[in-house]
Amino acid sequence: MAIDTQERPTLEERHLTATNTSDLTIDPDRRTQADVILAAGMVRNRLGHALIHLRAEWDRTDKPRKWTAADIAKRAAQIPDKKGKPDVRRATVEATVWHATAMRERAQKLAGRNLVLGLLAEWAHFYGVDADLLSPAVFHWLAPQCPVCEGHGLHRMADSPVLSKRQCLHCHGTGAWPKPLGADRVHSYIKSCLGKAKGDMAHRLYG
Repeated sequence: MAIDTQERPTLEERHLTATNTSDLTIDPDRRTQADVILAAGMVRNRLGHALIHLRAEWDRTDKPRKWTAADIAKRAAQIPDKKGKPDVRRATVEATVWHATAMRERAQKLAGRNLVLGLLAEWAHFYGVDADLLSPAVFHWLAPQCPVCEGHGLHRMADSPVLSKRQCLHCHGTGAWPKPLGADRVHSYIKSCLGKAKGDMAHRLYG
């Protein structure tokens, strides 16, 4: 008998697929995308449920296009350095800042963001956590990848897709941009709520 070596899709992957399908047929003899939607809807942890939806919404969102090498070169020519040469370093920084800002703007427009922040605010008020920490922490949870090295921890070689041996100074080789102040405590609570929600979904889907 052939062995199925394919790994079972994660709950997030199944939920993302289910929220993107137009076929929500219920079949008593097999699990369908409708069962995934129903299982998510019956999750008892409200924040965990909201986070699952927010993650799926973010994954479906078109992300802003990063500047190409040609874009950076064009901008560098517009801002010469003190020697009159194209300032590639400054243009690269502008490109990184622009993309990070555009990513935050996309995240702020997510329909499920306000519900997540509202539920987190209730928790923050109860435990004395500064509410101003919530939005940056949620964005870092959604998009932790370092914007400079694109999550590799190493810089790319010039004009090449190959990674160099030079460690990214922005993330110190971790591949993730530094966490905002106070994010660890918020992330810990997010992880706890997600774990409960996923456990609930798994129980309803797999028994």
